[in-house]
Amino acid sequence: MKINKKIVLKHLYDQKNKLFKMAIYYLKNEQDALDAIQETAYRVCKSYKKLKQLEYIDTWIIRILINICLDELERRKKEFRVFEENKNNETIVYENDFLGIEIEEALMQIKETYREVVILRYFEDLKVKEIGEVMGVPEGTIKTWLHRGMEELHQLLKEEGEKDA
Repeated sequence: MKINKKIVLKHLYDQKNKLFKMAIYYLKNEQDALDAIQETAYRVCKSYKKLKQLEYIDTWIIRILINICLDELERRKKEFRVFEENKNNETIVYENDFLGIEIEEALMQIKETYREVVILRYFEDLKVKEIGEVMGVPEGTIKTWLHRGMEELHQLLKEEGEKDA
């Protein structure tokens, strides 16, 4: 089946709820999530001809959204740093928006690739194979990252629990 704009738009529409949930999880802001989805739709429609196989369209769309969300988070981090550095003339440590919920705090402390795999697997219910397609790495690597990420999370949450005790 030839990939055309109508097919791409149908897949975008079919995934809208999943994309919104994922964008909200990353950006923690409804308007930013909607902006990310709009940018995703634009990029998908602009470059759909680059997609060679229709079977990868869903993971391709998700990868585009994740990249947009990560770019936005990096932009926020830079803006925050510039504001704080200009105000105080000193180097600051970026504080993220995930304060208050232990699991989200712990997630933000683990390595980015591990965090991304854990989010895709346990929050977005993607299979290991699908995560591998989204991230462009072998399934074995995804399994390793998932295992290591969960070990790091377990250790961080265990330490947090010991602090509270």
